[in-house]
Amino acid sequence: MISDAFYIDLCVYAIFGTAVQLCDNYMTYSRYLVVYPKTTRRFKVVVHLFIWIFLILTYLPYETILPCFVDTNSNIVSTANTITAGYIFMISYLAYNLFFSYKFWIAMQSKKSFGGGSNRKLKILGIKNLIHILIRFVHISLFLLFIYQF
Repeated sequence: MISDAFYIDLCVYAIFGTAVQLCDNYMTYSRYLVVYPKTTRRFKVVVHLFIWIFLILTYLPYETILPCFVDTNSNIVSTANTITAGYIFMISYLAYNLFFSYKFWIAMQSKKSFGGGSNRKLKILGIKNLIHILIRFVHISLFLLFIYQF
């Protein structure tokens, strides 16, 4: 039974969850690179480090490595998991998406056309992108409030 739970955590959260998270993060980043093709190498390195440190390594050890060596139900590990996987990950995720959504929206406001689209359509796309990040923010805020207050 314990080994089944471990394999479920390993497969669902670690492998599949990380794959979805990486796809989401790099899809946002690739949209940015399309709009800003002359991005510096330093910025690219910082983005990759941010993705792996703050958006992957804040939760991945708790789902893969730590259960092999420590009791993840202990107060210390549980508190550390709450801080890193709960608060640090959620804030980093929102900051990452908000930054790229804002940059994308600014680029769409300044361009006359992009990919054959009209300026009005680009403004609508930028506004939809910001509304989407606002919905994410509200969703994650309510999730944190519900999970960690009750």
